[in-house]
Parts: sequence; C-alpha cells; structure tokens
Amino acid sequence: MIFLLQVMTNLKVLNLTGCHLLEKTPTFTASVNIERLILRDCKSLVEIDSSICCLKRLVYLDASSCTNLCKLPDDLGKHLASLMHLQLGTLYMDTFPDLSNLSNLKELDLTFRPPDFDEMSNGLGECSMPRWIGNLSKLESLVLRSDYVTTSPAGLSLPPQLKSLRLECSNLRCLPRLPSSISSMQLYDCKSLCSAMDLTNFKNLSSLQISRAAITKLQGLGCLKNLRDLQLNWLGQVKMLPDLSKLNKLGHLRVRSCDNLVEIQGELPLSLDKVRISSCRSLWKLPDLSSLMGKTDVEIDYCDRVLEHVGMNRQDLELVGLKQLQVLPDLSNSNELRRLRVENCSNLGEIQGELPQSLEELEISSCESLKELPDLSRLKKLQKVDIEGCTKLEMKAILGSARRSQASLWENLGHLRICGLGQVEILPDPSNFNKLRRLHVEDCGNLIEIQGKLPQSLEELEIDSCKSLRKLPDLLSLNGLQKVKIHRCYNLDVEALSRLCSEKSIIFVDED
Repeated sequence: MIFLLQVMTNLKVLNLTGCHLLEKTPTFTASVNIERLILRDCKSLVEIDSSICCLKRLVYLDASSCTNLCKLPDDLGKHLASLMHLQLGTLYMDTFPDLSNLSNLKELDLTFRPPDFDEMSNGLGECSMPRWIGNLSKLESLVLRSDYVTTSPAGLSLPPQLKSLRLECSNLRCLPRLPSSISSMQLYDCKSLCSAMDLTNFKNLSSLQISRAAITKLQGLGCLKNLRDLQLNWLGQVKMLPDLSKLNKLGHLRVRSCDNLVEIQGELPLSLDKVRISSCRSLWKLPDLSSLMGKTDVEIDYCDRVLEHVGMNRQDLELVGLKQLQVLPDLSNSNELRRLRVENCSNLGEIQGELPQSLEELEISSCESLKELPDLSRLKKLQKVDIEGCTKLEMKAILGSARRSQASLWENLGHLRICGLGQVEILPDPSNFNKLRRLHVEDCGNLIEIQGKLPQSLEELEIDSCKSLRKLPDLLSLNGLQKVKIHRCYNLDVEALSRLCSEKSIIFVDED
C-alpha cells in the first residue's frame, strides 16, 4: 500500500473501509492531494500516522467504528485547516484530543472513552466537555458520545452556527449553553440530566428527541412553533406535558415509556398526522382528540389508565393493550373513521352505541371479556371484518343481522375472518353477502355447521382447526371459487372435497 501511495501522487479519495487487519495507517507524505480519507470500520486500527498532517487539502476524514483507535497525532488539530467533516470513534485516550484549530470544521462526530474507564466508572471523577468545541465557529453539526463526560465548563457556549446536536453522555449532569440556531436536538441516554429543561429560546427547533433522561420538566415546549417532530421516550420523572396546540407545524408526536406521566394538557395541534403514545402506565388524562379531524394515524398502546380517549374523528384508530378499558364509548359520530382496531383489551366488555357509517375495516382481537358487538350489518361501507380470540363472543353477536333478507345489509363486505371463537357452534347463512370474496374460519373447535349457502361471489374459502365441522355447504354452484384450503378439520371428508375441486379446476390445499 505504501508503494501505491508513493506512485499515486494525484490521489484525491482513499477509501480503506473494513480493512480489519490494518493497525496503523500508511504514511501520506507522497499523497498530499488526498481530499477524502475513509477509515470506517477498521476494527484493528490503533494509530493514525502523523503524516496525515501533510494533507492540507483534506476536507473529509471518517474514522468511525474503529473500536481500538487510541493514538492520534498530537498536532492533528493544528495542520488540517481545510477539514470540514470529521468522524472519530471510538477513541480510547486519556484526554480529549485538541481540535481547537480546525477553523473550517462543519461536522464533528466524536466518540470518546478513556482506556481505563471500566475501572474508573465506579468512582467516576469530574470530566468536562472540551472547551475547544466552543471555538469551532463554523460548526453546524455536533455528535458527542462519552460516558466519561460529567460537566460542562463554566461559560461554555456551543458554536453560534450549530444547527444539529446529538449527545449521548450518560453521566452528563448539565448542558452547555446552546445557541438559538439549533434546529435538531437529540439527547439519548443522558441519564444524569435531572433538572428542568428550558426550551423557550429555541425558536428554530424543528426536531426534538429526548430518551432516557432524568429531566423533570420541559419548560417552553409549547412555544416551539417550528417543531415538526417530537419524540419523548423513557423520561421517568416527567409528570406533565404542556399544551401543544400552538405547535402548528408539528406532524409527528411520539411519547413512550414515560412511567410517571399523568397528563398531556390542553389540545393537540391540527397539523399532526402521526400520534404514538405507548407504555405510559400512569397516564389518565389526554387532550380531546376530536381536534384531530381527518388524521390518518393515531395509536395508543399499553396506557392502562386511559379510559376516555375516543369519540374522535379520524381515519384510523388503534386501541392496543388497554387492560383497564371496560367500555368503549359511542363512536357513531366519528364520521371520518375508516379503520378500527381493538387488540388485547382483556377487560373490554361493551362497545356502546353504534359504529360510524364510514367504517370500512374492523379488527378486534384478544378481547376476552367482550360479549356483544354493535349491529354491523347496516355498515354499508364495511369491507373487512376480522374477529380473533374474543372467546365470549357468540356468532349471533357478529352475524345476527345477516339472516335478514334485505339486500342493503352487508352489501360491501369482501373479507370475513373469524378465529378462536370457542363457543360458536353454527355459522349463520352467509348467502346474502353478495360481495364476499374471502371467508376464513379458524380455530372454532365447536363449530358443527355452516348453514345455508355460500355466496356466489366467494373466491377463496379457508377452514382451519375446526375439529367438529362435519360438512360444508355445496361448492359446486360457486362459479367464482378459485381456492379452497382445509387444515386440521378431521371430521371433514377431505378426499371428497379434493375430488370436487379437481373437477371444478379449483386449487385445493390440504395441510393435514
């Protein structure tokens, strides 16, 4: 390699990514025109040769994922004046390298870990964030990962042009002074940040992500009018989030595993198109979500104390893991609702009132206490029904109205799946389902009979683990039937069904 570098005097890009046996970089004295040097993922790299300081035109240096790097030239920061992008990690050094003279640096990604950190960590001393970071006047992006950093030097201000900041410093107790220019801030695993955080002056902030910090309060959060993405995860000390209604550009809100969060105050902004609230076990008070008219994606998972957060207009509503939810209020006025998914709400016993006429898809699973459903047959736009593991539901609770002769009932239902309904013995006559294309009945161990006829529109029939079922309706008359799948239905005459399907050129699948 040394010979090649001596020959290629006009080389501008040198990419040594993944040279796992490389322990020290070659000398660069004959290749002074290199502009981009990539040493990424050189797992054995211990040392960068001092001749790198000859690369006066170097603008890009990537030594990320070099997990044994521990030797840098002492004067690295003095001679690479053209350097604009620098990634170093993980550095095993006793002190931070001095990079204060990299006056044109715009992006810095630094992972730092003292070589004897494991022995020091039990009695961690004071280690300050390097003061020279404040001197990098053109710096726009800073990523700093270090479990060793505990404090910020008094008076340290991060560079005034800084736009993006990511800190992963588990022992950092206080932040440096941050410039108002920041548009993206990510604080990950900063477990020792335990005071209130004042965000009032960050008017340009468009993305804020805080995870695993001991922050108690987010002051000024409701004033960030340019905020588009807000993610708060594992903030165990935060009890309340302020009114976010003035954040008119906020599109994505994620709140996860904030165990002591009790309340989200005020209203949510109409601009939201994604809301995720999950595993906030103490949360009991939410804003009126009816303000999210026409929103396409709202999900509330495993927030056991949230009981009254429905009755809202949106297209997609998912209620998952709400163990204390016993009654689902009337949704009949939620005129935008197209899809309703209710899963693992084990104490849900009742869905009040009616479901909205706009509903197209209904999925209910693992709601073991649910005994009744609203009348589904009059939902003219309903195209898909999927009921699984609701062990107390009887078939008449689902299809009770289907036996009516009115042509307007169930007029658009195309997909019906019924699974794990142990009490079901009879499937009522489905012949009025004039658009039903797929019928899937699974794990109904007591099902004896499918009454009447199957609809002429049926294209696919799947029966799985219905061990008591002895007979199917006539399949010969179904001109559109394309596929029949039978699995573990031991009382059905599978051979006869196979011959019948063969005669009709219907695909037959027997997985027994």
